[in-house]
Amino acid sequence: MGGQNHYLPAGGFSQYLYHTEGESAVINGLRVKVLAKIDEDNHHSGLPFYSNTSDVYLKIERDGILVEQAIIYQNRKAVLEFDWGHNHNGKIGHPSFKKGEVHVHELHQIDGKVRRNSKVQPRWMNTEEMVKYGDIIRFANPNAKMR
Repeated sequence: MGGQNHYLPAGGFSQYLYHTEGESAVINGLRVKVLAKIDEDNHHSGLPFYSNTSDVYLKIERDGILVEQAIIYQNRKAVLEFDWGHNHNGKIGHPSFKKGEVHVHELHQIDGKVRRNSKVQPRWMNTEEMVKYGDIIRFANPNAKMR
């Protein structure tokens, strides 16, 4: 689990920036791991945009108790980010989210790198996402509110 600059398309990373916390799980057929930054003094604001072998990575809050973020990967590249560990103030005409409310960021390949598309505002989870990923979020943090 590394950063975009360390991603190897054939598999793995040239440098690992994260390590697995606890046991991996399989939930709804998806491989799920909880990650932590190796250099704990440099608490990264999020999870890596590329995975090694998992379909979902989860990030623990800085206090080390509950999970606050999940990223969903397809073909090792991040496609969705679910956040609930912070308040998110929406722009005019878009929803705002309180800490504990899951909001979704859609991720895209832009200039050869995975990035949040700044033109697409965070949104609530849709029904399909709740069915597919809801058990993972409940496993990660039973208090997270999906809608």
